[in-house]
Amino acid sequence: MLERVRRIFGVVFANPHYKLLSLLIAVAAWLWVQGEEVIQTQARVDVSWTLPDGLVTAAPLPHSVLVTLRGARNVVRRVEDLNPSIALDLTDVGVGEHRIEFGMANIRGLPAGAEVVSHTPASVGLVLDRLAARKVRVRAVRVGEPDRTVDVVGVTLDPQVITVRGPAQAIADLVEVSTVPIDVTGLSEDSRLSYEVELPQGAEVVGVSRLTAEVDVEARLTRRTFAAVPVYVWQQPEWRPITEAVQVVLEGPAGELRGLAADGVLAFVHLPSEPSRLRYAAEFGPTEGLRVRVVHPGSKEVRAVSVDPNEVEVFRP
Repeated sequence: MLERVRRIFGVVFANPHYKLLSLLIAVAAWLWVQGEEVIQTQARVDVSWTLPDGLVTAAPLPHSVLVTLRGARNVVRRVEDLNPSIALDLTDVGVGEHRIEFGMANIRGLPAGAEVVSHTPASVGLVLDRLAARKVRVRAVRVGEPDRTVDVVGVTLDPQVITVRGPAQAIADLVEVSTVPIDVTGLSEDSRLSYEVELPQGAEVVGVSRLTAEVDVEARLTRRTFAAVPVYVWQQPEWRPITEAVQVVLEGPAGELRGLAADGVLAFVHLPSEPSRLRYAAEFGPTEGLRVRVVHPGSKEVRAVSVDPNEVEVFRP
């Protein structure tokens, strides 16, 4: 058994130099065959455009095109490292519609031996128009709801008028543009936000580095003081107040309180249904019986929170 193992080892390891050389030749042959194998692949090629002075496109132009290439494997695999590109010079093209065939342009940076099979897309249509500019108003558009404790009372844009530049036909009738909806969701205080505008295709804002919107909020419930509210006796015309006026504080929605007329706020003393005395002192606070009640022309969300003095005396002459 030992002798047999020795013979096998002798055969395997005999002439090692020749065997190593044979292995290297086989590997080299395999690599050569693989490198010379013709394959087809795709590569993204950058496209640069040179337009005539004073002309612009009505729509954005593609910045790249997908190219199908064919060639030896060791050739086409180098394409990505070479960053091939296409430069399209349209300086001799005039106003109007045009179609540009990518196959007519030379691709710079392709390795020798790489054959262009196709372009995707094969061509692109474009419209050239004269470059124009005009000033337009900006209208604020907002979305969302602020924090439940506040209301948005105004959105002030800066600037309110902008200069828009673009294809003459696209902006010829432009008088006003709208902001991309300004989101006020969750705002609880005055805020300064950046905004963008909705523009026709091919147009841009020029002359300003930043567009900002000042969002003004106001407390949803606020208070307003009415200094000289007259006092009356409810449905008892023969009774008179000793204190003829009181100070009343109302709480409610800020916008509603702002527009509340002072002469519409009144204080009434409610007496017992059958008064038995000649003099009463009524307090603000109770909801029934002997009390001071405040009435106003506001909604149910507006309520009186204090009366000063808190106690009002009335008498019957």
